[in-house]
This record gives sequence, C-alpha cells and structure tokens, in this order.
Amino acid sequence: MQNKIQRMSLWRRIEIRIKRERKKAIVLTAAFFTLSLLILIGVVLETSVNNSLKELREQFFACLTIERTLDEESVVSTKLAEDVVSAVKPKGWTGKNVYYLSMENISLIPGLFAPQGDEDALIAKFISCGDSRFVREFTNENFYLKEGRHLTREDEKKAIISDALAEYNGLSLGDKISSVVTDNLLISAKQGIGTRYEYEIVGIFTLKDSETDTRQRAECEMLENCLFVDEQSGLQFLEDIRLSERQYTNGITIWVPDPAELPDLYDQMISLPDYNWEDFFINTNAEEYKQSAEPMMRMEQIVLIFMLIIIVISVLILIVLLTMWNHERIHEMAILLSIGCTKTNLFTQLFLENELLFSIGYIIAALAVQFSCHIIKSFTTIGEIRLAINILLLAGVAGTILTGLITAASLIKMFRKPPRELLTIQQI
Repeated sequence: MQNKIQRMSLWRRIEIRIKRERKKAIVLTAAFFTLSLLILIGVVLETSVNNSLKELREQFFACLTIERTLDEESVVSTKLAEDVVSAVKPKGWTGKNVYYLSMENISLIPGLFAPQGDEDALIAKFISCGDSRFVREFTNENFYLKEGRHLTREDEKKAIISDALAEYNGLSLGDKISSVVTDNLLISAKQGIGTRYEYEIVGIFTLKDSETDTRQRAECEMLENCLFVDEQSGLQFLEDIRLSERQYTNGITIWVPDPAELPDLYDQMISLPDYNWEDFFINTNAEEYKQSAEPMMRMEQIVLIFMLIIIVISVLILIVLLTMWNHERIHEMAILLSIGCTKTNLFTQLFLENELLFSIGYIIAALAVQFSCHIIKSFTTIGEIRLAINILLLAGVAGTILTGLITAASLIKMFRKPPRELLTIQQI
C-alpha cells in the first residue's frame, strides 16, 4: 500500500481527491467564481472610468488666457507671448486682435443697419489670430470648420468666413475679399483712412446654432458676418491704423493637452521675472474640467473602495475555507509525510487542487462578465465597458499568486508539527 501511494502520480492523487470530495470542490469553485466575478466587474468598471477620464482630458480644451487690464502699461506684447511660450512650452497657442473694417466687394448679411441704408451695414468684425483652432469660438464648438483649413501662424492675408456669408455672396475657397479703413468711430483709425486690405479665403466655417432673428443685431455683431484673418494682418493693422506697438489687444490663449498640467503651467508663467503679473487678467478653465470630471472621479473612488473590500473579504473567506478543509486532511497529510512525501510535494498537490478549482471558477466568471458588459453599461453613464484580454490575464495571474499564498498560509501551522503529532490531532 505504501509503495502504491508513493508510485501514484501527483495528478492522480489530485483527481482522486476532487472526485472523493465533490461537494466541497463545488463549494470552493462557487466561492472562486463569486469572488472572481465581483472583482472582474470592479476591474471592468474601474478601467472604463479611467478610459472615460482619459477621453475627457483629451477632448477638454484646457487653456490659460492672459488679457490686459485697463491700465495703459498692461500690454500683452508679442515679446511677452514669446517669453511665456518659451517658458511653458504649450501644445499650442494663439494671440487675438479684434478690429473692424468696411467691406468693399461683398455685402454682409442684413441686420439692423441695412434696411436704413446706413453705411455701418458694411462694417464687419475681424478676428486676427495665429492659430484659429484655439480661438474660443472654435474651442467652444460654436463654430465648426466646414471646408478648407484653419489659419496658421505662417499665413498672410488669409481669411476664414462663414458658410452663410459665402453663400450670400457666391464665394468659395480661393476667392478674394477686400476691405477698407473708413472714418468711423467703431474702426478707431488714427490714420490711414482709405487703406485697403485684401484676403484670400482659405476656410469656411458653419455655426452650431444660427441666429434666426437678426433685425435687432448690428451687422458687425452677427456671427455669420464674422471674419477670421491671419495674425500678421491684425498686427499690421495695429501698426498702420492705430499707431500702436505689435501686441495682442484681446490677449493670448495657451492650450494644454492635460487639464492637470494647468497649475504647473501657471506657476512656471508667473515665475518669469520681467513682468508684473498683477497688471494682467490671468484665467484658467481648470474649474470647468473639475466640474465635468468630478462625477467620474467620485465613481472611480467608489469602485476602488468596492474592489478593496471585495479583495479583503475574498482573502479572509478563502483562508478560513482552506484552513478548515486542510485541517480535515491532517491524518492524510501525516500519512503521506510519514511514507516519504515531502512538504513541497504536498504543498504542490494542494496548490494545484485549489488552482484547478480557481481556474474553473475564474473562466466561468470571465465569460459571465464578458457577456454581461452591455448590461452593466445600461446602468452607468461611463464610456465603453469591456473586458480587455491584458486585464483578464493580469487578473488571472494575480488570482493564481493569491491562491498560492493562501494555500501556503493555511498549511504553515500544520507543517510545523511532525507526522506523529499530526496523527494525534482530532479532525473536524
């Protein structure tokens, strides 16, 4: 009998044990399944929340704006912009100048002044920028580029107009529009009356929500009549017509790809020694991101706490179950040890028994989670919910390691005693 047991293979002993204790094997498999199911659901939710937060950070236009105050010395000069950009190295940025010119070869969409025959009906608002992608109207998604391209810092005498204005005048990409400086308070010209400016249309935008009643709106304030032009045109207008230095009268906007970087960016900027930053309005939209991300961040914390509780409970339950069941096998262990089986061999047997049952429960749990992901999605407002292969493998490896540690922990007390003493212990 002793020789027969010694010759019996490890897997054969495992097979006999599981068949003999079917009910206990089923209970342990069910425990592994339930705990694996809860943990995998938590992992899926936590991963989905993280992905949603990542998407929000990528889609959110995190920006820092610098604008002048009413103080005459508060000037957002081109040098200030260059120094700030050099210091913080943002993903992108643009300066902004807003000015008004009278249109020459096109008509604006009629508003308040056109029915009265007023010359102000020809005055349009020009927004000069180095990169139109970062102008608030586009970052707020009120305007969408429909045709062509955005303005870049290398452009000169280029423009983007609305699709409504283009259709009203029969314009398309490549056409040229001209404007002129007139004697008008809105234009605020100090010299250069009669100076003409010509722009080539390189882009056409459309409005998210078009205005329906424009009768009480001045033509120059109608969104459809707004024109975006290149940065050099705006800076040149300031020099030629308003006799001012090259600056951004409407400030600069600095884009950051990750809203979490805004505080560091702000600290880097105000550390520049050559400027009195109290003379400027400096704003970030970090608070907007915080409000948008707060529900998901709160959910992420709840999921993490849920997973931590489940893991702790899982460890305790498995330790109790395996310790109790191993105690029932004290005499079996004592006999195997007394006939020459090593403690390593016995641990391997118990570990493989538990690992086999864990694998069965884990695979069933993984399949259940995979098929129920769409059900979980219906109860949440987060993004895509799925069980990724890498996460599945990682969780499986973690479960295997945990099973091994718990098996070892449940055997420590037993292995410290000699086989003769184990035989005297009463089984449960």
